[in-house]
Amino acid sequence: MHDLLLACQRREQQLPADTDFATWLQGMYGSGLVERFAGPDNSKVWAMTPEQMASSWVTERVAPADAGELLAALAGAAQPARGWGPNATFAFPTRGGTGEIWRRLAARLDAHQRTGARVIAVDPAGAP
Repeated sequence: MHDLLLACQRREQQLPADTDFATWLQGMYGSGLVERFAGPDNSKVWAMTPEQMASSWVTERVAPADAGELLAALAGAAQPARGWGPNATFAFPTRGGTGEIWRRLAARLDAHQRTGARVIAVDPAGAP
């Protein structure tokens, strides 16, 4: 929480336009959250490290944390606001993680699917 609050205080300092995503995350959330959650999570989601990604696409997709709102929520004095951007809320399976989404989707398909097999060729015209 300390690192997050420091990051919130320092946000007035503008990052260069060509800042990578890892630097942007550090500037927005501080090292504690980035090391324990945002870094590993984004590496998993995007299949590359945040250092390999540009931050230019982020501002419309990742909600900034508001220090006052966080402190009020931690103290039990307020509920976090829910009105920010496209990622304000999202559904996530209770069990099975992100992979469960794909398992449920696969269960709706017919027997034409195979998993764990090496792809040799793809024939889009011959697909059912």
